[in-house]
Amino acid sequence: MTLFPFNDEGGIMKYTALEEIDFLWEPDEIKRFEQLWNDGVDIIELSIMLNRSEVEVAILIMDRHMQGGITEREFGVFEGNALAVNYANRGKLFENDIIRSNTAYKHKKWAFVEKTEPIFHQLPSHYLPKRLQGQKQYKIGYYEGKGFVDFFGVCQGRALAFEAKSTTIKTSFPLKNINAQQVADLEFWHQLGGISFVLIQFEQQREVYILHYPDLKKWWDGALNGERKSIPYDWFVMNCEKVKSTRGVILDYLSGLGIQ
Repeated sequence: MTLFPFNDEGGIMKYTALEEIDFLWEPDEIKRFEQLWNDGVDIIELSIMLNRSEVEVAILIMDRHMQGGITEREFGVFEGNALAVNYANRGKLFENDIIRSNTAYKHKKWAFVEKTEPIFHQLPSHYLPKRLQGQKQYKIGYYEGKGFVDFFGVCQGRALAFEAKSTTIKTSFPLKNINAQQVADLEFWHQLGGISFVLIQFEQQREVYILHYPDLKKWWDGALNGERKSIPYDWFVMNCEKVKSTRGVILDYLSGLGIQ
């Protein structure tokens, strides 16, 4: 419960929201913000490039939109905002945190890591409704898998490839959350000299650990040979590096890997 101090007259002082937020912007900052906005930069990258908090940028977006300084995007003012909470898909939140971390790495010039997108197969335009046929901005097709691991990139000359997995189970991580093709991709990357691993999020503990491929392989092979089908949470605590929020990066997994 929040306690409010009394003033000299014995009444309760009013609460001022967002006292710690800097609402002041220089004209050059506004100009740069509007240029970046028109270029399609989302709120996360805006906060990094402008060196302001995401809350301060969000308030500026609302202000400039109300004043007519920026135009609304196709899906609203906050299109691409990874701060939006989607309780129906907590795995997406974890993925968004990784993307935000990768964006920070890119702007700090520490690493370049990208998310692997599903493969899009475009169908002939005659499958489109007649009113949309002939308009180049409209395409019809379907997505087929993602073709590779969740994320891949490079840091200090080392190639990275990793999966991101989340579990609501408090006591262990089920190996069924990883499929054979994903393990094979990580193994191939590892054999070529790259760094391959899995970021494991325990949602209830709100903790993320780095599971290196060699350790994953031992547990995976054990499960195939009739041993346990999950990795105990306590094993992660004792044997894996916990990913922390450090150096201005929400999930600083590079620090955990010891390569940056």
